[in-house]
Amino acid sequence: MARVPGRKGEGLGDFPDFFIDKYEVTNRRFKEFVDADGYRSPKYWTQEFVRDGKVLTWEEAMTHFRDRTGRPGVLRNNSDP
Repeated sequence: MARVPGRKGEGLGDFPDFFIDKYEVTNRRFKEFVDADGYRSPKYWTQEFVRDGKVLTWEEAMTHFRDRTGRPGVLRNNSDP
């Protein structure tokens, strides 16, 4: 993973820091990761989870790591509904 620094967007709002994979992943490999409960296994996550300047425990981070349907997989921003 690589951290991409955020910045002020002209007319589009601010863009927060985010992480992006360094290497391409096929849909097949991503599905294997999801099917292996990769979002629920700390062994796949080596970066600290930081929110609002505070380092989160694994359990705290996982309460935020949900998509809009409630399934694990997306670390939602504070501003998300």
